[in-house]
Amino acid sequence: RVHGTPLSMAKKNGALRRPGFENLGNLCYFIAALQCLFGLAGFDAALGSAHVCDPESCLVCLVRELAAGEPMSEAHLKVLRRHGLYDGNQQDFHEYMLLLLDKLDATVQSPAEARRGPGPFTQIFVADFVFSTTCINCQTVSEPRVEPFVDLSLVPRNQINLRAAIRDCFDAGEILHAHEGDAYRCGRCGLVEVAQRTCKLGRTRFPGVL
Repeated sequence: RVHGTPLSMAKKNGALRRPGFENLGNLCYFIAALQCLFGLAGFDAALGSAHVCDPESCLVCLVRELAAGEPMSEAHLKVLRRHGLYDGNQQDFHEYMLLLLDKLDATVQSPAEARRGPGPFTQIFVADFVFSTTCINCQTVSEPRVEPFVDLSLVPRNQINLRAAIRDCFDAGEILHAHEGDAYRCGRCGLVEVAQRTCKLGRTRFPGVL
């Protein structure tokens, strides 16, 4: 059947009511991922993506049912197993979240669409890194190199400070040494010299959720 209707979640006293779920056995990773995703503005729209499916094995249909308040069941576990999202073992939450997004995208994307880029679920998080390198010898700055990303790996300082960790990720830069594996050859002066690589968030594609 074809789905393309926006999700309408129950409201109580005008506020969005997000359901809780029974853990039927090492499902805490899946449940935690859903609770995070249900709180994102773009997730409702992604769930409404039109697609053709078998509702008894469709991952997007499963998530829509749970979002609407249907209790977790053995039938849901069967669908999760089919998609490689449940085997009864513990999971790394970060890896599991990325896998879940990939599986949801695969449900609504054709192979041709998948080759063109991330689907509507991963797209909620996608942004661009812009890398540039400055030659210490002649101060020439390289052409910017753009790379898409979905998440950031942050290293907090002594005290947990998210703002400082994000600032360090972009402000600190990286020194490339002339006699090591990351040596940089300047396109202007032609020397293999010490260089500084910096990273910024791209202006054309800023993440809806970071």
